[in-house]
Amino acid sequence: MRKLLFIVTALMAAPVLLAQGLSGTWQAEITPPNGSAKQTSTFTLKADGAALTGSVSQGKRQVEIRDGKVTGESFSFKTTNSGKKGEVTLLWTGKLEGGELKGTRGRDGGRRQAAFTAKRQ
Repeated sequence: MRKLLFIVTALMAAPVLLAQGLSGTWQAEITPPNGSAKQTSTFTLKADGAALTGSVSQGKRQVEIRDGKVTGESFSFKTTNSGKKGEVTLLWTGKLEGGELKGTRGRDGGRRQAAFTAKRQ
């Protein structure tokens, strides 16, 4: 009975521990799918249970995260960039693996994905 209680408690605590691990400032290197030069971005994340908030910065441009979620070992969020051609919504998905964030970024509903790896600053 104690073993079962331990397992249930551990499973319930896992999302909370992941969420706490996501909070902070991360330096990301993004590899575009077309082979162009790698890009760097800074993630400023705050996880609270299953909710993820914060911002993504690239150079002087900063955009707020929306629809941020933490589910099990994974996280996801969206950002919207405005430019000459209008607004573009990007979907970011990934996992916390060995102290790094690893995932992909792509247009919401699009097929091409850029891989990223982020390290805590």
